[in-house]
Amino acid sequence: MYTVQPDDGLYYIANDVFMGLVTHPRIQQVNRIENADVIKVGQKLWIPLPCSCEDVDGQRVVHYAHLVEDGSSVEEIAGKFGTTTDTLLRLNGIANDSQLYAETAFDVPLKGHLVLLLAFDLVTRKK
Repeated sequence: MYTVQPDDGLYYIANDVFMGLVTHPRIQQVNRIENADVIKVGQKLWIPLPCSCEDVDGQRVVHYAHLVEDGSSVEEIAGKFGTTTDTLLRLNGIANDSQLYAETAFDVPLKGHLVLLLAFDLVTRKK
């Protein structure tokens, strides 16, 4: 889920916030938005990010595009999702926290049980 911010548009959300991992027409379609130019600050949008599965550090994972929150650290994200800081730094091509930017997508490898917990959390938040 993404919460619309002041001056956001679907194109900006798709291309800048989620770095082109999804198209603005797809966000519009999934959220049943009639007019792509009319979204409201505070509105919650479902972002249909593509999923890829592969082996990371010898374990089968699903890649999750985590939206970085202001003040987050790589260590905090690693702890939250049960991975290592080294893995996250390598997957995202960064050297340290100074290259971690709020409101951007961050590649996090999820093990099977975490995928189920994340899906449950997203569904229950929508209710």
